[in-house]
Amino acid sequence: MTDLKTSAEEPEFMRAVVAGLADLEAGRDLSLAEVLERLGIG
Repeated sequence: MTDLKTSAEEPEFMRAVVAGLADLEAGRDLSLAEVLERLGIG
C-alpha cells in the first residue's frame, strides 16, 4: 500500500534534488562557513 502523502511529495523532492545538482554544476554553491555566516550562526 502506497502512502499518498509520500507519493505526492516524491516528485517535489526529486525536482529539488535536480535543481540542487544543477546549481552545483553551474558553480552556485557555498561553503558551510558561508552558510553559517549568512544565517548569522557563525
